[in-house]
Amino acid sequence: MEFDIYFPLFEEVMHGVLNPELPENSEGYHYVRRVQEQVVAGIKPVGMFSLHYAEPINQKCLFYKRLLLSETHGYCEDALTYLSSEKDERIRSYYRDQILDKHLTTCLMRLGEKMEAANYRFDELVHHAADADQDRLSNIYIFHLLKACLAKAYLEVQELLSSVVRWKLTEEMLYTTFVREKIPVQTFLRKREQPVTVQDQNKSNIASKDYAAKGNKAEMATQPVKAQDAVRNEKVEFLDVKQVCLLLHKTENTVYRRIQNGEIKAIKEGKTYLIEKQTFEKYLDSLGVKPPTKK
Repeated sequence: MEFDIYFPLFEEVMHGVLNPELPENSEGYHYVRRVQEQVVAGIKPVGMFSLHYAEPINQKCLFYKRLLLSETHGYCEDALTYLSSEKDERIRSYYRDQILDKHLTTCLMRLGEKMEAANYRFDELVHHAADADQDRLSNIYIFHLLKACLAKAYLEVQELLSSVVRWKLTEEMLYTTFVREKIPVQTFLRKREQPVTVQDQNKSNIASKDYAAKGNKAEMATQPVKAQDAVRNEKVEFLDVKQVCLLLHKTENTVYRRIQNGEIKAIKEGKTYLIEKQTFEKYLDSLGVKPPTKK
């Protein structure tokens, strides 16, 4: 089992196909359809910190909030599962260096530079004029949400690796130090008295279907089904888990988690799973990720 240290969708939101500043991602009626067709995993509370963010101001913000929160909670779930079981202090120190000192810190700094350049201030979202540009407000909402998601990931990993962390940072410190926000800063995380473990989360049985569009719920086959039986007389192309990992840029652990919670529809073939290609491409589209084109 391996833990994918890279924060999900960060590059896509910053300068990829999910960048909310792109003309094709501007606020508009098309987000009604995108939200209806969106397939995301359930927002399962996990870890030591709960995230409390502003309510979406439109369908664009709703689309990004569901997507970012789902991916963030999945990232924290994987971190909790993997890092909490690692006892070797040398390896724990390595992960602290790679995840906290380098990756998440760099993400926060890059995000801060982007928001400073565009003058995306959270107080503009709270106190805006009646005729304010709705798309700009949406972008402020989304990038500050991404900031809060990164902060949650940082604090959760910091808590998991506390034995090798010399100086703990707070949410406020993350924003003032790396994002370069001025005091006072708006915070969005609350520390729980008791952490929510993966076992607690499973017991809560928060199903992903509550967050899937009606009529577009991904259901995993509960009984082993032969791929050839599923194909019948139709020519259907399947992907294996390794191929899906490459397309999503995720580890096998993350893909299996998404299969198990019903986010990715799969057919069980022996001890592994097969994913119908056309259905998976629709899933990629719901994430705003374009499948690679054939050369």
